[in-house]
Amino acid sequence: MRRGRVSFALTKEYHHDRHYTDSNRSSSESPSHVRSRASLDLSRQPAAAPLRHASASVQVAVSQLIAGVPIAEWPVWLRAFAAGWLFVLGSCFGSFLNVVAYRWPRRMSLSKPGSHCPHCSRPIAPRDNVPIMAWLWLRGRCRQCGGAIAARYPLVELLAGMAFLLVGWGELLTSRGGWLLAATHAHEGRATLALAGHLTLVTTLLAATLLVLDRAPWRGALYWPAAMVAGALVAARLPVAPILAAPANTLDRPPGMALTAAALGLAIGIALAAIWRITQRNAAAGVARYTVGCWLLVGVYLGPIATAGIAVIASLGELATAAAQRVGLSIDRLSTSGWLLAAVVVVLTGWTFLMDSPGLGAAQSIAAGRPTIWIVGSVAAAGAAMVITRLLARDRPVR
Repeated sequence: MRRGRVSFALTKEYHHDRHYTDSNRSSSESPSHVRSRASLDLSRQPAAAPLRHASASVQVAVSQLIAGVPIAEWPVWLRAFAAGWLFVLGSCFGSFLNVVAYRWPRRMSLSKPGSHCPHCSRPIAPRDNVPIMAWLWLRGRCRQCGGAIAARYPLVELLAGMAFLLVGWGELLTSRGGWLLAATHAHEGRATLALAGHLTLVTTLLAATLLVLDRAPWRGALYWPAAMVAGALVAARLPVAPILAAPANTLDRPPGMALTAAALGLAIGIALAAIWRITQRNAAAGVARYTVGCWLLVGVYLGPIATAGIAVIASLGELATAAAQRVGLSIDRLSTSGWLLAAVVVVLTGWTFLMDSPGLGAAQSIAAGRPTIWIVGSVAAAGAAMVITRLLARDRPVR
């Protein structure tokens, strides 16, 4: 107890002496020193200004979200933040798809063991497992053994992140609100659920593309999660196709319209898959089954009209690649599932912008006013492109 009193007295005396010294120093300083100290203090203040602005911006964003401010009224920086979050989410899914593409053909567990180096089999630390950035930081090498890590891993993560960003931006985050908000009458909860379904479709198509690229054996369980999500979307009567003028894309449609649209889309997907299978008879069994599954999945998710348009875009892209190879250009031929993925991302992202153009506005009027003509014409055009592609690539392997 006595020792505590002594230490308290010493501490009190020290603070008194320090205050006395500081007061004498401030009184003995010249005005120039005082001004220099003041300038130093002022020079330190702007360093914290960005932090204060950032915290204030976050508070404004949180208050807007809590207050239920519509997405169409979000400021640009908040839209950019949401887009960045979608990119990060997509890159994480891309990292998982790398695991699926490596372990699925080998019938390994997707969860055990954890991520490890393919050369030394040592576990990868969490800091070295950050999508894209970890590969760049380590320069494509393992931290433990220095073994080379293929550039395919960050590329897949980048593709998945960009796909999530583009689809989310086109459907919800544009200045006009996106076509998905218009289709749900600005009901943001239902629009967000529909966006989650479309991102599930994009993820499944990317996974199928990677498995086709590796010539992996067929495993139908890949499509089970997407099939269950599609059933939930149909049960909730959510918009599945970007056709703004069609009654099948609004919330006031009859209860059976969603099921009808999914059934018709499945029928169109089956027809397109049959045409593709006829033109690609020498495709490997696993490649053929994965590609047919992609056609069916696109049909169920996006309905008959959008599926027909996507088939035209994908078949024309594959035809352009085959023609470029025919004239001697060294271009790797992308699989049909890869072209389907690209077409789906293009349609879901830029439907509003595409339909605003003069030429494609007429296409939208035909698709909405005369859907039968649109579907039959699009399927015929896609089938013709598939046949020509097969004739051009007769002596080349099919992926």
